[in-house]
Amino acid sequence: MESNKSKILIIGVSGRLGFELAKASLNSSHPTFGLVRDSAFSDTHKSLKLHTLSEAGLTLIKGSLQDEDILLEALKQVDIVICAVSSKQVHEQKILISAIKRAEFGADPDRTQVSDLDHNFYSRKSEIRRIIEAEGIPYTYVCCNLFTSVLLPSLVQPGRKAPPRDEVSIFGDGTAKAVFMNENDVAAFVINTVNDARTLNKVVYMRPRGNVYSMNELVGIWEGKIGKKLKKIYITEDELLKKIRETPYPENMELVFIYSAFVKGDQTYFSIESSGGLEGTQLYPQITYTTGLNTCMYDLVGGNDHTGDLSAIVKCSDEESTPTKASFSVIPKLVPTGLTGDTIFHVFCEGETAKYIWNYFGAPMGNKPGDWNIRRILRQWGEFKPVNNIHRLCL
Repeated sequence: MESNKSKILIIGVSGRLGFELAKASLNSSHPTFGLVRDSAFSDTHKSLKLHTLSEAGLTLIKGSLQDEDILLEALKQVDIVICAVSSKQVHEQKILISAIKRAEFGADPDRTQVSDLDHNFYSRKSEIRRIIEAEGIPYTYVCCNLFTSVLLPSLVQPGRKAPPRDEVSIFGDGTAKAVFMNENDVAAFVINTVNDARTLNKVVYMRPRGNVYSMNELVGIWEGKIGKKLKKIYITEDELLKKIRETPYPENMELVFIYSAFVKGDQTYFSIESSGGLEGTQLYPQITYTTGLNTCMYDLVGGNDHTGDLSAIVKCSDEESTPTKASFSVIPKLVPTGLTGDTIFHVFCEGETAKYIWNYFGAPMGNKPGDWNIRRILRQWGEFKPVNNIHRLCL
């Protein structure tokens, strides 16, 4: 059976999404290869991730998109290529166009309405699409929109790392809706498109119920969670455009993404069916994915414990995407009586001492949290596989 599985090459395997794609591919018993730059092996965090994948069966190929001979040799060994490189490397993908079934991530570049604001961010993606299509190469584009780690943790507040507690900026009229997806869920859906004839030369959109929110809805959920109404400051489209043009590139790209998703509604303004695309959760209803339902968010943190973590998430299937049917395991309350969640978040995550301890002990183990919330730190720690007995003892 395993010999009938397509061989998959993942480019960008040491990145956050690429790592999840490799895990999903290996879990589905696909012979999986990863193209890895030499520099990744000298990075402690990336090196540990690569070792984990290698132990799970990933075949590592040293090289990059610029190493044409190595790349072409790698392509001969596989049936499908999934490219998960950063947007800065979009044009470097041209060499792949001789033999690729390509998965693409982010918003649909052919449906964005940001004009000349994005410094060709989306036009470069569209250019790659047109080249693939002109060459008659089989493809699948996967549009996952926003990751939950982007914008959501700050309640879509530029420059912030946690949601506000006094006043909140709302862009436009607050009704345009955006879509949020977790990286490991995107990976699961992408791997399911492999060898699925329904997705051949199609765009697969991720728009699952329970993951589509307007700013007004997000603010309402947050207000309910903290038990407090926030002062709302509405930023008009013209005001946001002025701010985008006044802010130098690439610092203004966060504002561009906000403008695209929450003012123009680029992720949800069109009908998937009438566009000729497919919706991921309808294709694969068996996949359990992460969602952030109002009721789930309350129960997950044990009520109004102000943890400062808006991206609290639980596993739900598409058939169970209403608050009354959500399926999840309740995490025990982390906040003792009389102690606010702000203090817990500060002590364990935000404070200088906490940052020092996490980086001192976590970085050598491959778990350098940066600006992560508590749940993500603990989840990442729990997912690491030891590379030797000493590492196992430390973990």
